[in-house]
Amino acid sequence: MPVTPGSVTAFAQFESTPATGTESAPNSNWPVTLARATVAVIDSAGISRPAQISYASPRQVNYRVPPETATGLATVRFTAAGITVMSALKAVPVYPGLFKLNMENAAAEQVARFRGGQVVYEPVTGPIMVGPASEQATLILYGTGFNSATPVTATIGGIALPVAYDGPQGAFPGLDQVNIPLPSNLAGADRVDSSVTAAQKAVQLGEHYHGAIMASNSVRARVKL
Repeated sequence: MPVTPGSVTAFAQFESTPATGTESAPNSNWPVTLARATVAVIDSAGISRPAQISYASPRQVNYRVPPETATGLATVRFTAAGITVMSALKAVPVYPGLFKLNMENAAAEQVARFRGGQVVYEPVTGPIMVGPASEQATLILYGTGFNSATPVTATIGGIALPVAYDGPQGAFPGLDQVNIPLPSNLAGADRVDSSVTAAQKAVQLGEHYHGAIMASNSVRARVKL
């Protein structure tokens, strides 16, 4: 699967152990060594760069492709406890993906509202309450690989909606977000399909597999009063 330089990805097809234990990065400053595992990306220009790691286990390593990686075919070298495993990836300018929470194609998302003079963030655990127009409910989707792509468009329930923001989330390396204001005419729509495109590329939906992006096709959200 293609990846974008600077995006978050994972490799989970090891036949031998890529890490000596299971460990997650303690904060947003991801290290280049985790559970004694390291990752190096050798790009199409032959330049090797260390990759930041967010999660490492005996069967999977999640890492950020170095932002400076040249596009084209690259080699990835995983090393731990004297064992080296090689893999390949294709770096492309834009290959956006959304994180998925479960097998029902529920995207990793929040809703932001303007309430009481401040912005309130709510996790999406069920139907989204659109609420009064004064609150302006905004759907926030989280993904990776957008790489400041333009244009970014969204459709929910067959309705084309403007995207208020798309770009870095700001707190975690390689994490992007897309903000979509929800109009009141979506209220009562129940479960509807939604889609996002970036630079005319359909945004893929990924499983929440310790943060991995596993390609799928559609995002589903439930919207009602």
